Amino acid sequence: MNKAEKNELLDFVCSPFFNKNKELILLYKELLRAFSLLREVIDEKKIYEKVSTEKFTEQKLRYLLSDLNLLIEHFFSVKKWDEHADLKKQLLIENLSQKKLNKYVQQHQQALLLNTEKNLLQDSDFLGIKLHSEESSFKFASEYDNRSVDSRLQKLSDSIDVYYLAKKLKYACEMINRRNVLQVNYSIHFIDEIKAFLKSSDFLKVPAISLYFHILNSLLEPEEEKHYRALKSGLTLHKNVFSKTELRDMFTFAQNYCIRRLNTGQSNFLEEIFSNYEFLLEEKIILVNNNLSQFDFKNIVTIALRLHKYVWVQKFINSYISFLPLSERKNAEVYNLSRLYYSNGETKKALQLMQNVEFTDIYYHLDAKVLLVKIYYDTSSTESLLPLFTSFKNYLQRNKKVSDYQQLTYQNFLKTVVKMFNYKLFDKGNLEAIRSTLLEAKNIADINWLKEKSAELV
Repeated sequence: MNKAEKNELLDFVCSPFFNKNKELILLYKELLRAFSLLREVIDEKKIYEKVSTEKFTEQKLRYLLSDLNLLIEHFFSVKKWDEHADLKKQLLIENLSQKKLNKYVQQHQQALLLNTEKNLLQDSDFLGIKLHSEESSFKFASEYDNRSVDSRLQKLSDSIDVYYLAKKLKYACEMINRRNVLQVNYSIHFIDEIKAFLKSSDFLKVPAISLYFHILNSLLEPEEEKHYRALKSGLTLHKNVFSKTELRDMFTFAQNYCIRRLNTGQSNFLEEIFSNYEFLLEEKIILVNNNLSQFDFKNIVTIALRLHKYVWVQKFINSYISFLPLSERKNAEVYNLSRLYYSNGETKKALQLMQNVEFTDIYYHLDAKVLLVKIYYDTSSTESLLPLFTSFKNYLQRNKKVSDYQQLTYQNFLKTVVKMFNYKLFDKGNLEAIRSTLLEAKNIADINWLKEKSAELV
């Protein structure tokens, strides 16, 4: 917790509405003081004696700590609760209804329904709020306003259908995606019936249903590009009716579709991936708490460099490096600028820049070594490349943070580069065997670069 949240918790613990045990107030204050002094070992007995007049036992202290823990959990629940104004309103209506305060029930119901109608967001979570609102309205009508029961019941039924279809499609997409990637078997009931029903229904006018329907079809019928086009068009059209989080998730499906098509040799989808990234950046959808992931940062640079958008990459690095967490900026800036210089043919600048920094992050360290291999390969620097091969292999073998998958992909990369380098300089080896291996290869780092360089060999 940060300082502000610790102070909020102190106010909560001191509130007689939430806590009537003064010992818990003293205990929390003592713990705050002890932690502020950065003590590695806390004297439990001394703390207990400052909190309670009773004789110290470990069991009594555990009881107090348990009660304080429950109070802290309650604090977090209340904080989260305050973020959900519509849910609070619904429960208020239920409470007022139980107390037969019908005048106030109607007032709050009308306000809640009006708020849901005006709400710009229409994501799957909002549809759940709307459903609860319609249900509350129907319950009141069935008891106190028989004239509006039928219309309320119809609206409730429609809301149930909309919510079910949106959530069903959303998680069906997730299940199919995980099945495709991780080979996990799921039983996805009624999906064929839902698809057939939606094709001739007005439910596709609901943005959440429409977009997840297009995602579903793009997963089930990847050869039909029209599903992706409909999804992309819908995401652009409905960008203001979904939360940033849900939009990010939807765009992930779109990007994964493009990557799959790209991997089948359809190079035009590289431009699609770039176009989607541009949109995500312009609309700030890709930012989480105003931060950009270092992995997204790297992926964006990778795609743009493959399209030879060198000026764009320079502007991107300058504009967005400040959106990375401070601890990640130096590595990200140096590594990605080095890649830009290398791609632009400025190998000396790339080499000089990388030699002036120690990459602390394992991912950057590995990728920086790959970039050095590329530079030394291109410049035929035998005296630099051979020692690098040795140090790279040793790093892979000795660093316990390197995963088995990383070991495999980078070792395969090095083996292939060695074969290509021997052929390039000494005309040793079978070039066709190298190219054939790359065509069938899996689990090789930077395979596109390897294919490009093998094509240059004659």
